[in-house]
Amino acid sequence: LDADATQIDISCQRGGLESIAVTDDGVGIHPRDLPLACTRFATSKLVNVDDLKSIRTFGFRGEALASASMVARVAITSRVRPRPRSRNNNSNATTSKHGGGESNDDDDDMPHNNCAFKMQYKDGSHCSTSNPNGKARPHAGREGTVIQVQDLFYNIPSRRR
Repeated sequence: LDADATQIDISCQRGGLESIAVTDDGVGIHPRDLPLACTRFATSKLVNVDDLKSIRTFGFRGEALASASMVARVAITSRVRPRPRSRNNNSNATTSKHGGGESNDDDDDMPHNNCAFKMQYKDGSHCSTSNPNGKARPHAGREGTVIQVQDLFYNIPSRRR
């Protein structure tokens, strides 16, 4: 679940086998972090070695997403909440801890505050047919994150029984 969420909605179809959707209104996941969101042992909480000294949460979201993407089709749509502008006269850049790690407005060419971005995963990695360049693609969506898990155990028929 996303940081600073005030509302979380969960919906299931056919007991979760057909579909599970978790929607929140948190700060969102930065588009550059989406390609690794369903990768085992990946985290957006650490940018450099010194960040190990300041971890305040020990969530398991990443491992849960990695596990889900191995046995289902997973889609993550996320829109980053707009960040307040810095009033620093020396720089036009804005830095903030959103989606893990320091983020700079000039750090990529995606307009990450103007729209949501979507990434699809299957068999433990991003789906190359939906995201051929390995990057999240622009998508309609409100601030926060929607995680959709569909066709649970589609690739393990013995588990579907």
